[in-house]
Amino acid sequence: MSRSQRNEGGSWKPKHPAIEKQIKDIAVNDVSFIKVLGVVLEKRQNVALIDDGTGKAKIVAFDDAMLSKVKVGDKVRVFGTVLPAEEEGEIQINANIIQNMNKLNIELRSEVERLKKSVEKMF
Repeated sequence: MSRSQRNEGGSWKPKHPAIEKQIKDIAVNDVSFIKVLGVVLEKRQNVALIDDGTGKAKIVAFDDAMLSKVKVGDKVRVFGTVLPAEEEGEIQINANIIQNMNKLNIELRSEVERLKKSVEKMF
């Protein structure tokens, strides 16, 4: 069962919306299409290590161009699927899309998410 499809222009398009997750909440057997937001700690060729404040994940980009503009210290949002771990406890994500999020104020975004959750609890 394919989780993605190509549109008329040949670009990749998911069949289902990505589920936003924190790295600590990703299971190695997770089969959903996910998105995570984090800061790039390390980068080499087609692999990067990101940290979202709750954990670290190895991002694997099978298209070398996907990581070509990414630098250590960049804020990125990664859309993809979980790969089998090479080491126990390691989270690896097969990146389908990597977005530069350097202009995002992560602290403000976290505060908005916290407020959103507290309002949802009221109802």
